[in-house]
Order: sequence, then C-alpha cells, then structure tokens
Amino acid sequence: MRYGTFQSEPVLRRPASLRVKRRVRNNPFLIRILAFFLFAMLLIIPAGAFTFSPPSPQVGQSVYFTNTKWMNNPQWNFGDGTPVVSGASVSHTFSSAATYTVVNFGTGIDYETITDQKSVIVQPVPVIPVTPNAVFTVYPVSPAVNQLVTFDASGTYDPSGIVKFYSWDFGDDRTAEGKVVTHSYSVARSYTATLRVLGSGYLIETSDVSSTPNLLDSESRQIPVRSPQSPVAKFTFSPSSPEEGETVYFYASGSSAPDGTIMSYQWTFGDGITATMSGFETTASHAYSGTGTKSVTLTVTDNNENSGSLTQQLTVVPFTRPDAVITADNPSPQPGQAVRFDASKSVDPKGLIDRYEWTFGDGTSGSGKTVSHTFPGEGSYLVTLTIRSSGLSDTKNAAAYSDTATYQAVVSPYTPPVAYFVFSPARPGERETVSFDGSGSYGTDGSIKSYHWEFGDGYVADDIRVTHAYQDAKTYTVTLTVTDSNNKQGARSMAIPVEGNLFPFLILVPVVVGTGAVSVDQYKKFCRRKACPKVPVEVRWSGGIALKEPPPEGVKIDVQFSGGIREERGK
Repeated sequence: MRYGTFQSEPVLRRPASLRVKRRVRNNPFLIRILAFFLFAMLLIIPAGAFTFSPPSPQVGQSVYFTNTKWMNNPQWNFGDGTPVVSGASVSHTFSSAATYTVVNFGTGIDYETITDQKSVIVQPVPVIPVTPNAVFTVYPVSPAVNQLVTFDASGTYDPSGIVKFYSWDFGDDRTAEGKVVTHSYSVARSYTATLRVLGSGYLIETSDVSSTPNLLDSESRQIPVRSPQSPVAKFTFSPSSPEEGETVYFYASGSSAPDGTIMSYQWTFGDGITATMSGFETTASHAYSGTGTKSVTLTVTDNNENSGSLTQQLTVVPFTRPDAVITADNPSPQPGQAVRFDASKSVDPKGLIDRYEWTFGDGTSGSGKTVSHTFPGEGSYLVTLTIRSSGLSDTKNAAAYSDTATYQAVVSPYTPPVAYFVFSPARPGERETVSFDGSGSYGTDGSIKSYHWEFGDGYVADDIRVTHAYQDAKTYTVTLTVTDSNNKQGARSMAIPVEGNLFPFLILVPVVVGTGAVSVDQYKKFCRRKACPKVPVEVRWSGGIALKEPPPEGVKIDVQFSGGIREERGK
C-alpha cells in the first residue's frame, strides 16, 4: 500500500492503530513548513551581494572583500589586471589611485550564474612637505676688520627636494642671498649672522595630515671680528757670501698673512735694483756687479692692503776663479807604461768644480778627477787639464769659472833596475855565517819586486837580506839579480875571499874565569881571530869542573890564552 493510505480492516481500527495513523499524517505538513522557511530566507538574502572595507582605500592599503549571500564557489575580479581569486572573504591591494570595477561571481542553489559588481575608488596617499634643515659654516671663524669672510650654506638639507632660496643677515644691517656668499665687517666687535632657508615644497608620503609644516628654517651664530694683523715678511738667500757677478737666490716662502693672502712681494736689492713679484712667485734672483755689504728689503702686501717688511744684510765678496793642478805618479814613464794623472789638488773657493777635462797630447782625451793613460812611444807630450765650475753665471763668461793647467810628460827609453848589495864580515872564515844585504838596489823605471842570490858554491836564496856560510877557504863569486815592477832585471856580482885558520897546528889552551856560558858561534869567532885549535880544548870552570866542549851559551866569560892574550866576551 502507498504511504498515507489505509485498509478498512477491523483490526486496524483499534485505538493503538489510530494513534499511529495520526502521527504519520503530520510529517508532510512539517516538511512544507520547513521548505517555506528556507525559501523565505533565500528571498531575504540578495543574490551576489558583497561588502568591502575600508570604503575609501588608499594606494597600497589592504582592502577586505566579503561575500554576503550564499554562493557556490565565489570568485573575484578586481579590475586592475591582477589574476581572479576565489573565496568568500579575500583581501587586495591596489597599486595606483583610480576607480576600479570589482566583480563578484559564482553559482546559486539551482546552479544559476550569480554576478554582482561595485566601484571601488582608490585614493592617493596623502603627502605633506618636510621642513628643511639650515646649516652653514664661516671661514675664517674669527675674521679681522675688512677681511673677506665666506659664508657657506652647502650643508643645508631639504629632505623633500631642493632649497628654493638662501637669505643671509650678517648682523650689521647688511644682507645677501645665495648658497655661498662673502662679506667683510668694518668694525671690530661680535656680530650675529643668521641664515634663513625656504624648502622647495615638494611632498613626501605620510598618513599624518593633522597640521601643515613650516617650510622655513634658520640658523644663527656669533662672528667675532678682531682688529687686523699685518702680514709677516720672511726670506732667506743663497749663497750666504756671494761673489761679484754670482747669482743670488732669495726665498720668501716663509712669509705669511694671518688675515688674508699675500698678493705681492716687493724686493729692494740694495744696489738700486728693485723687483715686484706676484703672490705666487716666492723666489727672486739677482747678481751684484760690485762688492760690499748690501741691504736687501722684502715688503709683502696682503689682499686687505696691509703690508709687512723685513731687511737683511748680505756681503758681496770679490770673484775668485778655480785653480787647476796636475800631479802624476810616474814622472819618467817608459813606452807602454801607464801614468796616473790626478786633479784632486785642484780647488774652487766655492767648491763647485763639476767637470775635469783632459787632453794627453797624443790625440786622445779623457774626463774625471783622476785618469790613467799610456803613451804610445818615446817623446814629449803636453798634458792639459781644464776644470769647470757649476757656479757659472749669466753675468760672467765661461772663462771666469774655469781654469787650465799643463804637464809635460817625457817618455824616455827603458832603464833596467840597479842591483847593489853589501856583506859582512868582509873576510869571513870557513863555516862562518856571512850576512848579505840587497836593500841598496833600486829601480829606475819601476819598483823592485824580487831579489835572487847565487853564492858561487851551488847555493841560492831569494830575499832582500840573506845569510850563508862557506865550508872551504877560497874565493867565491856572489851574484844578486833584481827584478822590477816592469819585469826588467839588473844584476851585480862581487868576489868574496873565505879564509882558513891562521895556525892550524898551534894548540893554545884558554883559561875561563867565572861561571856561565858563551855561545858556540862566539867561541868559534873568538878562536878564529885568536888562532884557536879545531880540536876540543880543556875548559876549566871555577869549582874544578872540566868540559871537553866549548862553554855553554848565555854567560859573559873572560878568556885568557897562553902568551898573555886575554879578551872579554859576552852574549
């Protein structure tokens, strides 16, 4: 059976069945009431309606959009070219001031298209101008009367743009306009200088528009003006004792102007000559034509027309020229032998010799304080030295600052060295030591560098002084050969007779008195002169000591021979 219909059976008429029937019939009614209520609600809510806040947004400010009616998948087009977004509540920021048409669209309950749109007017951000900051500097900070003072407002800053104008009040009823101005004060006292600036009026973005700012700003400061100071003149000069005709340089760079800038240098040189230089020319030069003391005056003038002066004395001495001198280390050179010429003894009273020029008389030349030269052959050569001084002045000719000296170099044929020697004793005996001395040798064209001895018995030696003993009595020829620094040689020979014992078979016994010893050499020399035997002799010492040999060394002895011969010996 269908819902809401009943069969006419008696069983169904019971009270319990009646209650069931009554409950079932009420359900359609409740459904209709609920549907009506929902329909009424849909009629009250407008289709596609939305709101946004704030109502008058500004550029860059977030705007919140809210859908106020049920809509399936609501979407938003903000009208500024940005992508469409979805959502019941969204936010958006507009980048420029304009009127935008915002569209909200979606589908309703029956999937019908719902669209709504509204105009959103976006306002520009309010802006206001910013006050400039007036700043200025003063130079000099403590100027003198009539000194030009610079007022500089370059440090002024306007954050909103460019300063329109700069107005100055110097505190002495004088005014000016401009970023950088100059002014001078005529009376020494303190002044209040004031700078006023006006901003450009350009605006910066801000949300505070409660008050209009002032575009003017100012700054003041005290300017102490003092009495003027005169410039100070200072100068030095060089050389300190100039010669007549020599250029003197004057240096005024030490001058100063406390209240300004030096504009001119006026020179009076003390000999009737003057010169005026600009403020950039601190060096002057002058050459005096006479000798004596000169009064030099410098006057400096600054830009305030104040002046200062200084006078100094300088003495001009007579002119002295350089003196050239030549020395040579080899006064008699040989062909091919180098000669060293030296100009060190040349003088210049000013110590300014800077060039040494040589000609050697054989077609060659050289330069320098010392030179070495070898002449090509025998003959006489005129060597010339010319010295030149760097003190040469425009007022003097070159001859006044130069000098010339000459030297006659004679190149002669070569002369070998001369060998010369002596020996001692003059008549040596057998085995006696002979001393030879060759220090008397000399070189005519060079120094002796070696000595060679040949003693005539097969022995040789090399030294300036040597010794030798001959074993046999006979005459020997001794030869000394010397070699000089030019490898040239000279020789000398001498005959030396060597004598034997005078009484070889005479036996004399000496008597030694005292203690000590005598050297063997002394004993041998003594015996040679006194004809002592070659065989050992008996030597008696005090105390009864007897030795079969010559006495020991180191003691002075008294020797007495038979026959009354006596001699005192000692080491």
